[in-house]
Amino acid sequence: SEKENIQAIQNLANCCINAHASRVIHISTAVVVGKSKDNIITPNTPCHPVDTYEKTKYQIEKTLSSLILNRCELAILRPSVIFGEGSKNLIKLIEDIKRSGSLINRLRLSIYRKRKLNLVPVQNVAAAIVFLINSTKKFQNEIYIISDDEFEENNYQDVINVATKTLKLPAISPFFIPLQHQMLKLLLTLKHRSNTNPKRIYDCSKLLKEGFKKTITFKQGLHQFFKNQYQHKINLLCVNMSLDPIAGGGTAERTFQMCRALTKKNINCSVLTLDLGLSDERKQQLLGVKIYALPCLSKRFYLPKLSLRQIKTAVRNADIIHLMNHWTLLNAIVYYYARRYKKPYFFCPAGALRIMGQSKWLKWLYNFLIGKKIVNNAQAVIAVAQSDLQHFKNLGINESKIKIIPNGISPEDYQITTSENLNIPTPFILFLGRLNHIKGPDLLLEAFGKAANTLKKYHLVFAGPDDGMQTTLQAKITSLSLSHRVHFLGYIGGKEKAHLLHRATILAIPSRSEAMSIVVLEAAMTKTPFLASNQCGLNEIAKCGGGIIVEPTVDDINKGLIAILSEKYNLQEMGQKLYEHVDNTYTWDIITESYLKLLKKV
Repeated sequence: SEKENIQAIQNLANCCINAHASRVIHISTAVVVGKSKDNIITPNTPCHPVDTYEKTKYQIEKTLSSLILNRCELAILRPSVIFGEGSKNLIKLIEDIKRSGSLINRLRLSIYRKRKLNLVPVQNVAAAIVFLINSTKKFQNEIYIISDDEFEENNYQDVINVATKTLKLPAISPFFIPLQHQMLKLLLTLKHRSNTNPKRIYDCSKLLKEGFKKTITFKQGLHQFFKNQYQHKINLLCVNMSLDPIAGGGTAERTFQMCRALTKKNINCSVLTLDLGLSDERKQQLLGVKIYALPCLSKRFYLPKLSLRQIKTAVRNADIIHLMNHWTLLNAIVYYYARRYKKPYFFCPAGALRIMGQSKWLKWLYNFLIGKKIVNNAQAVIAVAQSDLQHFKNLGINESKIKIIPNGISPEDYQITTSENLNIPTPFILFLGRLNHIKGPDLLLEAFGKAANTLKKYHLVFAGPDDGMQTTLQAKITSLSLSHRVHFLGYIGGKEKAHLLHRATILAIPSRSEAMSIVVLEAAMTKTPFLASNQCGLNEIAKCGGGIIVEPTVDDINKGLIAILSEKYNLQEMGQKLYEHVDNTYTWDIITESYLKLLKKV
């Protein structure tokens, strides 16, 4: 929020003053100028920011200037639109071309034509920062712009031409549209853009006059970006029945996080899944990942509406396939085409190999017909925890074929945050997951009921979608007279989940069977200690001292709750140990290295 950003810059300014810093270089943005009639924007152009981003950035500049005035030197660098490795602006531009048909591409080019893109290579921005650090000039609230707008080819049409030639995409030729310039200005106005001037350029001559030399030309930066970003990469097809964050469970989250992390490592990921719960927001979070979404005919059995052409295309385009989960028709179909087109594949059941839960006879039949073949013919089988190993060995899998690659976590998703939507009494014990038999919420509720008198100040919070047990649980709560101390929140995700974890005293994971619970990694990022059953694949993590392990029985969970919430345990110290262990072992930056080795080997 703007308030948090301003507070952060105030803290930074005070740190600089207290440390007697001689010079501060602040990286802002050229768009703080906001609305302006001028074609050429200089450091002296009056700023009239329009949207929240522009206003916040401008306010940060003013706050910093006022706080360190006459205390130390200040130079503010305003880059225009930066591009470099992983730049979403240019990636989106290319993905739009690939997704759109010829007519749409020609129409878009016809409207945008020579509109200035105000791009600047990250190499020149970095060089400008170094120049300002080493400059012998005394800075007194000096403002500089770094851009590449002096290059004529820094416009939509020329960038598109470079992209299509470099990436060997079909050439795009524009139509003639009368009053094209006026139409473009109107379109930008309707989109509520603060800059509606297609000819606007940001002038960096002040920086150049003081002796700054750019390290790379605009065209060189553009060619380098497209070659590095789109050079031949490993094409990995990830197959899972769902990406739904609500109903998809741990395999949906692992697939999502894995694709996001591997894409950052220059792996060309695509996903074959069903369209259940696949929101636009979820797709946007996987920018750069091709998603093949099949309609679903049965929610219970995850039966896809067969689109063999789409499935065949996905398999043919892949170098390697990653099959997630088990017991799915989608995996069986992809397995068939993988064998037909001689595509190597990995298999990661994520704890789903055991025959338990509903439809046991169907699972037995699935294994008999195709399941065992999927396991046996995989180039590698991936276990997410040590507890998975025995299940693979029971199927006769050679140990050399088994690779342990645990679940991972992205720390940036769990920064300290607040939410006005959650009003829960504290302190509380948190259950985070689907309300179904395997997850064991009934065990936790009964154990909490037995400990209710001992743990009088504690509440119990269930955060997760109902998967058939909520009515039974609520009836049990009524019989235990605990309605005022047990709360159901339904599905909680994103910032609200991070906020919930930060506020929880402990996280309880009473599962009857699970390969490796992802929620314990989420709890680690918020330094929340845990209590878990010994069927969650968390025995190794618990050794760090960040949680305790119990049997998945009411009595054992009851004793565990009383113990961990007693004075015997230092919960703050446990949370810190858990955080340090997970941050050093289970972040996706670390986990992806195991995947990269396996991919390159195959």
